[in-house]
Amino acid sequence: MDRHSDTHISPPAAVDGSGAGPPAVASLALTGFWRVLTLFFVADGLAAVGMATISPQTVVAVLLHQVGFANLLIGVSMAIPTFAIAVAQVPCAYWASRARRKGIWLTWLRVGEAAPRLLLVVGALLVAPSRPLATVMFLFAPLFIGSLMGGAWRPVRAELDARLVSLTRRGRYQGTMMVAKVTLALAGAALARFLIAEIPDRGGFGACFAAAGLFGIASAIPLAYLPEPEERDSHKQGALWDYLRTLRRSLASDANYRNFLWGRALVGLGQMAGGFFAVYAMERFHVPAKTAPLFMFPYLIGQGMGSTIWGYVGDKRGQRLVQLAVCVQYGLAPLVALVAPNPWVLALAFWLNGMAFAGDFVSTTNFLLEAAPNHDLMGYVGFANSLISPIFAVSSILGGAIADATSFPLLFLVTPLVWVAAFWIMAVHVRDPRTFKRTLPQV
Repeated sequence: MDRHSDTHISPPAAVDGSGAGPPAVASLALTGFWRVLTLFFVADGLAAVGMATISPQTVVAVLLHQVGFANLLIGVSMAIPTFAIAVAQVPCAYWASRARRKGIWLTWLRVGEAAPRLLLVVGALLVAPSRPLATVMFLFAPLFIGSLMGGAWRPVRAELDARLVSLTRRGRYQGTMMVAKVTLALAGAALARFLIAEIPDRGGFGACFAAAGLFGIASAIPLAYLPEPEERDSHKQGALWDYLRTLRRSLASDANYRNFLWGRALVGLGQMAGGFFAVYAMERFHVPAKTAPLFMFPYLIGQGMGSTIWGYVGDKRGQRLVQLAVCVQYGLAPLVALVAPNPWVLALAFWLNGMAFAGDFVSTTNFLLEAAPNHDLMGYVGFANSLISPIFAVSSILGGAIADATSFPLLFLVTPLVWVAAFWIMAVHVRDPRTFKRTLPQV
């Protein structure tokens, strides 16, 4: 018997008449539920360790700053993964909806995300402003390819989570998973600090990238044993372009969805300062490169606290309230960085960013899942992410350009104005999908 055939996740059904999500815990046998939860926990934990050793803000950015790259190009290194993640989501949502074995999709996409990191080991030794070809081949290209695969698995995972956990418990579920990942990511940050401190020159960065690749590949193994969802008829007919036109009609027919995406666009633009806090610490306070990964600790602690708090708030009070809190926290972080007299106070900016990121992570996908039609959870989430992620990518390039042309303090002063605008849209023009939901066209 095929190992995927013994346990199934049932397709979504309405919760409390909202149509926004499945009473999935009830639809799974108890053993099946805990099996899926355990597999996700192991896979996410290994991935979190790997991601902490390749952090764009405290490992990649520090490496590029140390070898002499301008802030604009440091911003490009952050923009490439964000843009690549966006490109893959809608096509993958379409193709995965036609696949019978979504666990296998997740497995190979995780391998595809992690394997290119091994090329970064070479990149750590070769990248330099005077070697543009080597920088593109061994840094920018692997980052793009790996992130493309990473973006491809996200809609699949979002649908599996939606089938696993009911709407009113989803925030706490994701918050709990985030706390577990943060705990293991702290070990990854400590590993990164150890490798950079103990291995001379650029070898420590290369070791970090090797660890990221190996942990990422290992995280794919548990996903091969996921029980498969029951087969549905979604998207069995029609070409990809027809599917994209249907998603576009969904956007045109739902004003609340459009307003939320406008707010998310400003949230993305507001990210232009956060990626440069570690570089600013090196310039302003002369923090050594081997110490920079330690800034991941307050960031990850913030993630853990935010996951617990915002997961509960989102379940009880709705995801819109969490989005408002995210705007406030993200807006305060650059102001703290601006007035910080020493690295210890600057760590509070990392903590605020971690709190905000956790709320953003927990609430954004759940907001979209609660608003999405049950027949196409993956497509609805993937389409929104694909539309907005390029703005997240451009924001880091813009932040680097502003820092190069003026200064980090001016960048930190301008950024909160964007967050004020994002807060205004979320507060005035966006309604919680639990109380406002329209029927969208089906594929």
